[in-house]
Amino acid sequence: MDECGECGGDGSSCATDVTISFGNIDGNAGTVEIYMQNYVPVAGVQLEIHDYPDYLDLIDINGGSSEEYYSTISWNNIDGWEIILAYDLSGNTIPEGEDLLYVLTFENNNEENIAIDLCFDGVLTATPEGGSLSVTVGDCGIMAPYDLLLGDINGDGTLDVLDIVILANCVLAGDCSQDCPTAPNGCFACAGDINQDGGFNVLD
Repeated sequence: MDECGECGGDGSSCATDVTISFGNIDGNAGTVEIYMQNYVPVAGVQLEIHDYPDYLDLIDINGGSSEEYYSTISWNNIDGWEIILAYDLSGNTIPEGEDLLYVLTFENNNEENIAIDLCFDGVLTATPEGGSLSVTVGDCGIMAPYDLLLGDINGDGTLDVLDIVILANCVLAGDCSQDCPTAPNGCFACAGDINQDGGFNVLD
């Protein structure tokens, strides 16, 4: 007997039409995978993502079944949370199954480098006729602090002569706060403080 109380069942008889959940969350890349399991075709998906604390800004959405089947994917930031719409006006639907819905890319303004909670809200999924499907939402996710590679001042993931030149220039200029750049997914200027003494100087 399955969890729905059906003898020999597979658990689908009492399941909701659609389940939305988080996949891999990468703090270094600033990316978040969103997965969808649906037992019926889905003509459109609307959802909100809240980040606590509010350090993330959505800058791109790509990949997954939404990119394959939908012509329109848009988003907007409202009061610190992101609302995302994905649909196709020509009538295309995402067929039943379980797959990556899309990958979100965020600009991480988390200079404190602390964990960020991500939660769904306001999730709606549509039938081809414009009706509403029943939805189950997965647990909140966590974007862990990004890894800081000391010496990687330009945030490209490697230690090379480019980092040496940038550090030398900003030390000579006496202002590393402006001359040492930050990577798109976090504050990497502090990576120039290799000996972690709180300053940028010849010792680094």
